Amino acid sequence: MEIIMIKHFYSSKEWERRVVPKETQLPLKASDVQGFLLSALPHKFGPYSVISSYFTSIRSGPDYYNTLCEISLYELNQERDGGVFQFFIRSKKLTPSLKLNELNDSNEALVINGLISLQIFKNYRGATIPPTLNIVDRVVHKKSKEEISHIEYYEIFRALRRAKDAYVRKHRDKKVKSSE
Repeated sequence: MEIIMIKHFYSSKEWERRVVPKETQLPLKASDVQGFLLSALPHKFGPYSVISSYFTSIRSGPDYYNTLCEISLYELNQERDGGVFQFFIRSKKLTPSLKLNELNDSNEALVINGLISLQIFKNYRGATIPPTLNIVDRVVHKKSKEEISHIEYYEIFRALRRAKDAYVRKHRDKKVKSSE
């Protein structure tokens, strides 16, 4: 299968979600997500980066704005430890150019372009929600009704969904052997 690079970035002013996002939970501890991604992301779409998304307060008032920052996969745990819980997985092969400072609708623009949303929730009052992956694999043009499928990003999502159980089994077996 030939890898098709995105020639332009789809704007949420012109494009909208065609389907409900597909979701899968990762049965992993938050600290294990980085290692999982490093081992499970398909090499043919690499290299990868992660876009962190968090809100920053405006000093002169009560308002907030969304801050986007591109980091390497190796920085994911550090960014998570710093309080960020919303990330987007980017294939640099599929989305070769990205000007985060020019996005006026931040997260929605990333979703519309097929990037895979990764949420790593904090432990809250003893309750833990497993890390979650989401993807919107199809979008439609608001006027022309032309439909675009993010086939390659969906392939990455499916590969991660398949790899999660094998990753958990492999690491659980290592823990069992080391405790014997």
